[in-house]
Amino acid sequence: MDATRRLRKLYPELALYGLITGPFTLALHLLGTDIFTKLFEDTKYVDALFVFCTRVAKKMVDYYIDSGCDVIAVVDPMTSQIDRQPLKRL
Repeated sequence: MDATRRLRKLYPELALYGLITGPFTLALHLLGTDIFTKLFEDTKYVDALFVFCTRVAKKMVDYYIDSGCDVIAVVDPMTSQIDRQPLKRL
């Protein structure tokens, strides 16, 4: 954040981007690949983890805004690893 504040001061006309790790990708970083099993076996745990990760992302938005970022983007590449349709049990 300090570097962002310094850049904002030095280059006020430059667009500064802040990238936030999205909730699912952050959850994977925190839990590891076990998250894929937990998605089916312990949904309450995953729900609580996603609530935490979402709070972290929102806090990062505040930090980036306070530091002078013009654009804030959520980057969550792990969402490509899941399907929005629930798995049907055989």
